[in-house]
Amino acid sequence: MRALLSVLVVLAGMVASCQKPAQTESSKPLPETVVKVWPKPLPEKIVKAWTKAGAAFGWITVNDLGFPQWANKATAGSVPGFRFDMWKEGVIAKLPAPEAPFGLNLSFTEVTDAGVKELAGFTSLTMLDLNGTQVTDAGVKELAGLQDLTMLDLVGTAVTDAGAKELVRLPSLTMLSLSDTEVTDAGVKDLAGLKRLTTLDLGRTQVTDQMLQTLREIGLLHAFSKASAANGKRPTRVEDIITLDLSNTLVTDAGVKELAVLKSLTTLDLSHTKVTGAGLKDLASLTRLTELDLPNTLLTDAGLKELAELKSLTMLTLGFSQVTDAGLKELAGLTRLTTLNLTGMHVTDAGVKGLAGLKRLTTLNLGFTRVSDQMLQTLREIGLLHAFSKASAASGKRPTRVEDIITLDLSETDVTDAGLKELAELKSLTTLNLSYTKVTVVGLKELAGLTRLTSLDLRHTWVTDQMLQTLREIGLLHAFSKASAANGKRPTRVEDVTTLDLSNTEVTDAGLKELAGLTSLATLNLGFTEVTDAGLKELAELKSLTMLDLYGANVSSGAVTELQKALPNCQIVH
Repeated sequence: MRALLSVLVVLAGMVASCQKPAQTESSKPLPETVVKVWPKPLPEKIVKAWTKAGAAFGWITVNDLGFPQWANKATAGSVPGFRFDMWKEGVIAKLPAPEAPFGLNLSFTEVTDAGVKELAGFTSLTMLDLNGTQVTDAGVKELAGLQDLTMLDLVGTAVTDAGAKELVRLPSLTMLSLSDTEVTDAGVKDLAGLKRLTTLDLGRTQVTDQMLQTLREIGLLHAFSKASAANGKRPTRVEDIITLDLSNTLVTDAGVKELAVLKSLTTLDLSHTKVTGAGLKDLASLTRLTELDLPNTLLTDAGLKELAELKSLTMLTLGFSQVTDAGLKELAGLTRLTTLNLTGMHVTDAGVKGLAGLKRLTTLNLGFTRVSDQMLQTLREIGLLHAFSKASAASGKRPTRVEDIITLDLSETDVTDAGLKELAELKSLTTLNLSYTKVTVVGLKELAGLTRLTSLDLRHTWVTDQMLQTLREIGLLHAFSKASAANGKRPTRVEDVTTLDLSNTEVTDAGLKELAGLTSLATLNLGFTEVTDAGLKELAELKSLTMLDLYGANVSSGAVTELQKALPNCQIVH
């Protein structure tokens, strides 16, 4: 039941036609608001007969994601239909034929070519799903009498080019799915007569240079299911296509030439194809192109030169290609770029310097590249630190200037103490993730000016006595990510801290002295630390403590007993 959206409106319209006078050729088409009517239910005796035979009765409707689904209740625009989970020969042939348009789902049943013959009498059938069945070319031939058929799903069947030739005898088809079949471009040529076709679903391995050429030559390029018009609607002509997804297909440079007719194209995805820079030359005429995806292609530094004419580009993805620092210089003329994805590429801070002229850039994705101290310095110097994709503004929006950054994630990067100096201008920063970095106590001192910081993630860095001391001295002890305020909220000052987890850290007795200012601390976890009896004395003044975890710490029962006397309202786990 894939890609049925385009046919549902047609089917609903056919239901509506049973209630409206037929249109003449000169009459205007019904507006969409009229098409989406409440369908009349099928006669009760017909529904009973079909359900008694093992069918489930329902309504084909469209979910919020735009995909068709079966529902128990009718909604505006839905179409009545029957679904069989099991196939028994001779059963359907004996059932009464509905006079109104209806759908039939036989997907993943044992129906064969012989079974398809049983459908001959259902001339009102408009939707037929044979996905995953044993139907072959011979079975397709048996559908010739179903002249009202508008949707046909043959995904995963044994249909070949010979079967595709039989489909031209179904002139009402608007949606046809041939994905995961043996149909090639040779078979698709025979679909030239299906002038009403608006959706043609083909598997990605079927989409070759020859297939694109064939679709263009027979006037069905617009029907390719991976093409779409404005607002995700189906194109009715090639001029309507604004989005085309050719990712993971067998398309090469030769196939790109077939796209020259798509003058309205704004979005093109060529990711995971064998397209090279030579193929990009043929995109020069697509002056409206604003989004181009080229990750995992054969693109090199030299090939990037071919993008120079695409002046309207605002989004460009080059991830996991062979482009290096040298190639990034070729992007200097694409001054309208707002998003540039360099994920997994061999680029360094030296190459990023070449992006200095891209003043509109708000998103620069450097995932799986070497984000180092030098990279942060370069981004700051060329005025693009705000564009780093791991930075974000309020409500997760993209920052347009460095002052907008409130969240920065530097986890699992090569950033060290030196890199933290580059963050001094981030005066609005509230959340900073430094987990899995090489940052030490020395570098943390560079954060002293970030007075709005409320969350500092230091997981898998060395959390030591010195680190706690430094956080206290620069006024950011409350921002330590293992501290929290009431109800799990982030503390905005040290007095707000009610919970602190120092378990499995390098903290010792000396570090506990740094907790004296946590006057509201209620829960403290020191499990599996190097804290000893001497350190417990430092906790006696934390009168707000109600829970203390010392499991795995090097403390004696006697010392715990003494601490319990000082903190009678505290539950101590030892």
